Amino acid sequence: MSDEGLAEAVSEVRRVLVPGGTLYLRCFAEGDLRSGGKKEDMRNGIAYRYWSLDDVKRAFPSDSWEIVSAERIDSPTRFGGVRRRLECVIRRID
Repeated sequence: MSDEGLAEAVSEVRRVLVPGGTLYLRCFAEGDLRSGGKKEDMRNGIAYRYWSLDDVKRAFPSDSWEIVSAERIDSPTRFGGVRRRLECVIRRID
């Protein structure tokens, strides 16, 4: 997803959430075994983005959003790699 597409998506989430509404965000995180060290990738026609907590903070600025919680989850695979994701609770503020 391009930065422009991300801004559109965040704008749409804000539009449909009531003030005080909550977004539960789960996304791939930097260092995921499939990232290959990249921030973005395209495979089989699907765009992948690998997030850091700073990326989440930039996408959901504090003048409009409160990041209630953010946790990086590492899930070891049976093949020796690690699937890495961010799980965030984000509240719309006005």
